[in-house]
Amino acid sequence: MLQASESKVYVVVLAGTVATFVPLRYRLYAVTAALSVAAVQLVVILSGVREETGYLSHLVDNLLDMSRVEAGALHPHREWHVLEELVEAAIRRLAPSLQQRQLRIELADDLPTLSVDATEMHMVLVNLLDNAVKFSPDGSIISLKAVTRQDMVEMSISNVGQEITSDDLPRIFDRFYRTRLALDSGVPGTGLGLAICKAIIQAHQGKIHVVSSAGETTVHILLPILPQPDDARLSWPNSARGEA
Repeated sequence: MLQASESKVYVVVLAGTVATFVPLRYRLYAVTAALSVAAVQLVVILSGVREETGYLSHLVDNLLDMSRVEAGALHPHREWHVLEELVEAAIRRLAPSLQQRQLRIELADDLPTLSVDATEMHMVLVNLLDNAVKFSPDGSIISLKAVTRQDMVEMSISNVGQEITSDDLPRIFDRFYRTRLALDSGVPGTGLGLAICKAIIQAHQGKIHVVSSAGETTVHILLPILPQPDDARLSWPNSARGEA
């Protein structure tokens, strides 16, 4: 049995434990809140790092592609591909930046298979879709359409936004040329993307041009439909950079 003096000591010790626990609980709340804020800040920082890394990767890709163009080493390794697969590969590559846009894909049911270099066409689609994101507001619509026009496949990529001036349009495919719209809006870039796209499309015996008016810009591409041999085998765009 506890003596009276022992009981007093026990009560005092217990009371001290409770007194210590109460402020400790609030300190834990404060630490938890601070960690939550830090986690949010870390997400923002990582998002910025991812965006910058994506830009640098895209920049290096463009510089390497331009060096191939200038060296005359742009010779398409043609294989038979379904356009839908090429489009899907480009969309996967740009998935993070496309999250803030409404993407509409309209591919005609009668599209033929195309004899193209999958890696090079991947470059074209990534560059054009990336431009559409850069020069359009959040939540806006980006559309990609493809139809058959006699012996050609016509593909178009459109975005809403400020139109390109008539002074810029004739030079838009020049190497290192940046439009007034790009300079004024502070959009990062080298002015190589469209030049590379034009070189690739021309290497495929195709055509490319840009139309911009009434707050909408559209890039039109024409690719020839080549006769497909009976023993032709379809290929998948696995060679496109970073795609599985």
